[in-house]
Amino acid sequence: RVVTWAEQLSSNQATSPQEDVALARTAIGWACACRAAPILDSGSVSSDVLKAARKDMEEAEEHCSWLESHNHAGARLLRAKILVVNDDNFAAAHLQLLEAQKLLPEDKRVQEELQKVKIELRKEEEQQSRAKVAEIRDALKKARTDGADVLPLLRQLSETRCSWETVMETRIGVELK
Repeated sequence: RVVTWAEQLSSNQATSPQEDVALARTAIGWACACRAAPILDSGSVSSDVLKAARKDMEEAEEHCSWLESHNHAGARLLRAKILVVNDDNFAAAHLQLLEAQKLLPEDKRVQEELQKVKIELRKEEEQQSRAKVAEIRDALKKARTDGADVLPLLRQLSETRCSWETVMETRIGVELK
């Protein structure tokens, strides 16, 4: 109803009717995605609740597509939220939010979502580096017993960014000696 009402406006003192429609679509899409997020992240929900959440995400996607087709800045914010809710794609969401931040530097939702996505992206990257360091550790152990060349493995390790916690948890230092 809000979108229809905004489309019917002939003029507005502060913004154009098109801008009102875009702002309404951004807000509605955001509300739909936020409402669906906890349901889609939950493991145990009834099929009716899951169906309603998917319908909300379809509506959010429709609004986002409209915003993208009209080159509205709110599309970046909404696309980032959709990427996180649907796929937990924090890397792509981070890129969208960086663009949204350039276009909407004062928008609090952009700043809040960017902060959340950065935290999740760091966790994801740390898990990946932990797995890589553990893989290198095992390869070093095997190379030491087989007498193989460890230099390529050491190069891989030096190129892998990881926290001190990862170094301690994987006990890579024991193999490095």
